[in-house]
Amino acid sequence: MKKYLEDLRQELMKRNMSSDEIDEIIKDHEEMIESALAKGIDEEDLKTQFGDPKKLADDLTGDADSEKTEKSEKTESKDYEVYKSFDPDSDSISVFVKLVSEDIAYRPSNNGKVNVLFKGVKDLKDYEVKYENNELIIEAPKQVGFFFMRTSQSDASLIVEVPKALDFIQLKHKSVSSDVLVLDVNVKSFELSSTSGDIEVKDAKLGLTKWNTVSGDIEVKNTSIDTLNSSQVSGDLALSKVQISGDIKLNTVSGDVEAEDTICETCDYSSVSGDLKGKEFYPKAVLLKSVSGDIKITNKEVTDIKVIKKSSVSGSISIKD
Repeated sequence: MKKYLEDLRQELMKRNMSSDEIDEIIKDHEEMIESALAKGIDEEDLKTQFGDPKKLADDLTGDADSEKTEKSEKTESKDYEVYKSFDPDSDSISVFVKLVSEDIAYRPSNNGKVNVLFKGVKDLKDYEVKYENNELIIEAPKQVGFFFMRTSQSDASLIVEVPKALDFIQLKHKSVSSDVLVLDVNVKSFELSSTSGDIEVKDAKLGLTKWNTVSGDIEVKNTSIDTLNSSQVSGDLALSKVQISGDIKLNTVSGDVEAEDTICETCDYSSVSGDLKGKEFYPKAVLLKSVSGDIKITNKEVTDIKVIKKSSVSGSISIKD
């Protein structure tokens, strides 16, 4: 049973399904297989009963893609208007976005085009939206001096869709009072600067990643990252099931950091009053610095976490595994 389920998992991963979807499918089939074995079906006959893992994955992802497309098209037609759609003129793309008060989501497109969708925006002509020289640029109403002209459209939101086949070289995002969702995209270089907005990253593959946030929370789930440099003033950072192949550098003033089921090479953490809580958090080495915040890493698996440096004025530091 274990081999069959592992083969099925591998086939599903090849088809770019999200971790949550795969876990749900594996759980359902594990229950069905256990029920079949309880009824006397031989383990060798599982393929006959449930189908070859490769064919089963094809059937499952076909249905999933169909449902996803149907749901996406329904959402677009019901809630969003396709403002502009571009035919890619290259196999690569860079995206540059500046917003004030508009929420935005970045996700794959289903039609092979670069799409920009709007909802709750009254004056589209005030926005700059253009795609040329392999670059998509979106900018809110023009700046006056050093400040953006704030819009009164607090319920305005955008969706940027980029084909999976494109080499997503860069995503550079800057916003004020905007929530950001990054869903199931692959980006080689991701730079984000946000004030008073929450950030959610899910089922993504990111390369060199740099975030700077003020008064906004960041939540990252089921995501792989090459290297991460994250700086927060007062917002919290939550990492769950995140694989960081390189180093992670975390700087926080008063925001807390939680890392669960997360791995990295070296974790360089510096805090004024924010806490670091690691649960199943496995860096190979750590540099820990805190003024008054507490640092606690608790793992079930026994590993040798190398402490390069640790210091605290009034906060506690604890590493247990």
